[in-house]
Amino acid sequence: MRVIERTIDKHGQHLLIPDIEIEGWWSSLEFDDEAIIALYADHATSKQFHREFKTDLDIERLPSGKFATNALVLACAAFAYNVLR
Repeated sequence: MRVIERTIDKHGQHLLIPDIEIEGWWSSLEFDDEAIIALYADHATSKQFHREFKTDLDIERLPSGKFATNALVLACAAFAYNVLR
């Protein structure tokens, strides 16, 4: 579990009543609590890369209903993304 208490909002305004956020996770991983929270926090980074990959290469929608065709398009897009980076 992680508890976050905020006394100032994102615009710098002081809060009269603190904003308390409680996050909890169930996990079967055999790591300590801090490592599991760090892994969960890093999940947003992978989502950002996924969104970047889709929007930058204009592949929000795959062109075909066939798996092999879409796999080829994704492989080409991954290659182009790595070349551009």
